[in-house]
Amino acid sequence: MVLKAFKLRLYPNKTQRNQIHVNFGCARFVWNQMLNMHIERYKNNRKAKLQGRYSMDVMLKSLKIEYPWLKEDILKVDDRLNKQLRIWERKKSRRYENAKKAMAFDEHDKVLFPRTDLKQFPRYQQAVRTVAKLKKHIAERRRDNLHKLTTRWLKIMTLL
Repeated sequence: MVLKAFKLRLYPNKTQRNQIHVNFGCARFVWNQMLNMHIERYKNNRKAKLQGRYSMDVMLKSLKIEYPWLKEDILKVDDRLNKQLRIWERKKSRRYENAKKAMAFDEHDKVLFPRTDLKQFPRYQQAVRTVAKLKKHIAERRRDNLHKLTTRWLKIMTLL
């Protein structure tokens, strides 16, 4: 496999420079807000677990409500996919809990063929595959949007 790299220099005009500064400023603001929330949470309860990506996405929605200027996002992904992902992640966690309960029940009641592995629960496996597929689809959409955006910037820069 051959690896290629392209070194380029962008010369954005004034409005593009402002848009780049706004996007970097928004990213820096969100990072600092999330970091501050984690620090405060740790100060209040040192035994609390760190927030995962899902819970930070939920906090990001509240930040967007609190600060409406954060809604201007250049890498938008279809909300329908995010909603489906949230639904399937909930299904996956419910099915995981139900599978664990069933395995404990089988072990307790001395069933002839006890289920001892999560691979023996097809509905849980379906949820795992669906969540993985949706996450991959969202990542590909983001990558595609980013590629389209950078291509558009490059075309504009070469015209200037």
